[in-house]
Amino acid sequence: MALVAAAFAESDSKVKIAYEPWSRALLSTLKGSHDAVVGAYFTEERANQFHYSEAFYTNEIILLSLKSKKVKYNGNLKSLTAYRIGIVQDNAYTPQFDNADYLHKEVVVHPIQNIQKLFLGRIDILVETKAIKAITLYLTNKHYPKRLPEIQILQPPLSQNELHLIVAKNNPHAQLILTHFNRGLKKILKSGQYKQILRRFLVSS
Repeated sequence: MALVAAAFAESDSKVKIAYEPWSRALLSTLKGSHDAVVGAYFTEERANQFHYSEAFYTNEIILLSLKSKKVKYNGNLKSLTAYRIGIVQDNAYTPQFDNADYLHKEVVVHPIQNIQKLFLGRIDILVETKAIKAITLYLTNKHYPKRLPEIQILQPPLSQNELHLIVAKNNPHAQLILTHFNRGLKKILKSGQYKQILRRFLVSS
């Protein structure tokens, strides 16, 4: 979010950021309640309804589990068939994962629900993005502080995807919003502010 706010600031545009479940954010933007959604991967389905900005970050999709589960994962999705996997409603992960009907996926609205289910033993793995891993760990530490050390990241990541700002095609100001964002993004990349923000907000694996 800091990258997006900084890019708009460089174009003298003020932004107000609201945190919502993913499906609600998409719907609110299509209805005109919001101007844009931050952090979308490209999908053909979304491209029918949204314009995409330049990519502002390359994000890893990772798997989190409890160390006690001793999950055996070798990078092949078929190695996950024995496990219950928590995902977030309307999130796009990878085409291979999204289309893997042989996997046992359980859908929730908010990531905190997956954390709760993980600790309650109702799922074995949750799918997360590296960009918001820090938020997930923060929520874990807030609600389950003694259990934070139990979480592990499974290797290798599912994939790497570029993140975009998306604006509904029915928004009359869509091109102006994207122009301001893309112009500001170029400025913070050139000035070094982009790297400063990454160092400040994104944690390592």
